[in-house]
Amino acid sequence: MSNYNRAADDVRLSLRAARALCCVLGLSLWIWLVHAWAADPSTIPAAYSNWSECQLVSLVYPAHDCATHGIDKEHGAQLLASMSWGGKDARQLLVMIETYEQEGGQRPTYGVTEYSVDLVLFDDVKGTPVVRAVAKALLAHGGHGTLAFDHAVYSLNDLERAVAIRHPVMHQGLMTSHLYLVRQEQSSFRMVFNRSMERGFDMRESAASGEPALVQSILQVMPRPTSMNDFKIVTRHFGWNADDSVDRLNVLRRTTELWRWDDSGGVYRVLQD
Repeated sequence: MSNYNRAADDVRLSLRAARALCCVLGLSLWIWLVHAWAADPSTIPAAYSNWSECQLVSLVYPAHDCATHGIDKEHGAQLLASMSWGGKDARQLLVMIETYEQEGGQRPTYGVTEYSVDLVLFDDVKGTPVVRAVAKALLAHGGHGTLAFDHAVYSLNDLERAVAIRHPVMHQGLMTSHLYLVRQEQSSFRMVFNRSMERGFDMRESAASGEPALVQSILQVMPRPTSMNDFKIVTRHFGWNADDSVDRLNVLRRTTELWRWDDSGGVYRVLQD
């Protein structure tokens, strides 16, 4: 092999390694940014800037220590994310509060750590937050991922909008993302939809033989005027480019699902063929 060919091969290998590293860093950075955005109490919407993390968490956990985040001798609680809610005539704030077993008085950050997550809705009563609805331990996430509100509108019917929450996870070259839809039921919440919406790899070496580079789903609300809306899920399986990146022009497979409300269970279920 000539020196020129060796040099060209070295360059190609270097470019592949650089591309793979960029994919890893890019996906990991995305996860980190979502977590940093969600965990920062300053993300409380400007309309509620006079409310504090300490104030909100303490309304759910009266023993909450604002300095240490402790709620008892072993556990802590912190604000994970917040989002404005309610219509024109209602000022409300949705928040997720994560609870965890403290380690040395601190929030653990190991990948294997499990965090339980509460969903809470606050009414704005003359400028003061008042708990309207709460569901403790409704959700959970590990140290390799986080939870964040999805601001898109997912209508359950003509009057109700689901609370949408995304759960991205990045671990050992595999990225997944779940979508949870939650319905308010008076003073509590119920999970009514739970599905994986994305599964992809940072490089071909991370995938098993024959696995697509990316499986991506999109949810479309299908209105049903006299009942709960249907959800149409379109899923596409993408192949690999020669450089091991996702080839979005190469759709290996396309599937469609229809999810319909099940009155008996109070959740959405996929209709079987």
